[in-house]
Amino acid sequence: MSELIRIFAVIMWMMLQIIPIMWRAVRPSRVADMPAVVNTFWLRKGFEGLTFFGTILTPTQTLADEFNTGFNALKNHEMIHLRQAQSCGDSWLRFYLLYIWYWLRALPTSRKMKHGAYLLNPFEMEAYRHMNDLNYLERCEDGAQEWRRYAKMPLKERLRLFRPDRSSQSKLLSIILLLLFMTLNVQAQDDDEDIAHSLNLTEVVVLADGMTFEEYLLKQVLAHAKPLKERTKTLRYTVTCQLEKDMDLSKFPHRRTITLAARLAGYGPIVSALREHKHFGITVAEDVLFQNGKIKASNARMVEMKQKLTDKQIASFLKHDGFLSTNIYDKFYKMVRDKVKDLQKMRKKKRDDVDFRYIGSYTSGNRTFYIVKLDNVRVHIADRCWQISRISYHEGQNDMQYEFKEVKPDLFLLSHGKAKLYIDKEKWPQGFISMKLDYDYK
Repeated sequence: MSELIRIFAVIMWMMLQIIPIMWRAVRPSRVADMPAVVNTFWLRKGFEGLTFFGTILTPTQTLADEFNTGFNALKNHEMIHLRQAQSCGDSWLRFYLLYIWYWLRALPTSRKMKHGAYLLNPFEMEAYRHMNDLNYLERCEDGAQEWRRYAKMPLKERLRLFRPDRSSQSKLLSIILLLLFMTLNVQAQDDDEDIAHSLNLTEVVVLADGMTFEEYLLKQVLAHAKPLKERTKTLRYTVTCQLEKDMDLSKFPHRRTITLAARLAGYGPIVSALREHKHFGITVAEDVLFQNGKIKASNARMVEMKQKLTDKQIASFLKHDGFLSTNIYDKFYKMVRDKVKDLQKMRKKKRDDVDFRYIGSYTSGNRTFYIVKLDNVRVHIADRCWQISRISYHEGQNDMQYEFKEVKPDLFLLSHGKAKLYIDKEKWPQGFISMKLDYDYK
């Protein structure tokens, strides 16, 4: 009897917490902003917010204050749910019935993917995709409607969006680190400042046919930009990567969402290692054989650790080391090709903000090197062979540099690069993630 009374009391307590919110609820289209209130009973551990009839339920007062005083990605996520309800006939009841229905239909996928019923819900797929676009709802005049497209997808297709095949999983970290190394906030000293003293600067160089000198140089580079497999049949090298971090990721914004995404992609141990150690440093090496256009990596090894890692974490770092053996030679030339095309289109439209020009030249050894500026990218070009010998990138506080060396006659390959990433230098001036790559060709 006492057990029945306890169960009845729990049910009544649950109802007393939600009935007032439901009673005061108005149509979604009439809600301009949703207030956040603390409710530890209804929220499961790990969730930061829940849209409930025009009110955001949060597990802590800190999160409630964050929702009520600012507009960040988490708030945008919940506001997308509000506008989704507006697109469901402007009815909270219809929205929740559809939400439950899609959750039940996706429930079998939870065997293949953790939280599959939740993450493959069309409403959540739209909210997660656009939560970082704080202007997304301004483009949704009649409510957020993209969930309808996901609802028409078979579950297998939705599952592929979150759980790629094994080969693409092994390349995910490669892509992330390559983007980090090529486009993000890198603090590397640009040796162009040292070279500038020997530049032969020319304001404008125009050839007889009207082509500017910078266009001529890039035309030669791209005309001679053969794939690596056509330049050499066999190539052996060892690549070493030094990764360091001085950042407290436990205080990083949206850390739970990032952690969940990393676990789904198979990088949970890596993220846990980075989160557990504020001061983190490892050095990983790998032997690579490039033969007939194919890359074969072997002997992936941990060279140095500045902190203690578990066997599972070490294994994960060595398993996902695909970025070490990636053929970035072809990627560099594709990047330059795309950049030139974009700037040429802008120049044809007579845009005033096009910065595509020849800067000058310098001599090193028995070669002359030309420098061309492609907006925020500087490309150093070796005379006669028309190979890229250096690339530097600058945008705002973002800087990076790649160094190439002549491995074989008229073949320049990446030899060194370094990057230092600040997620937000103003908020965390001491917090950074850095990476150094060194290539030793046999």
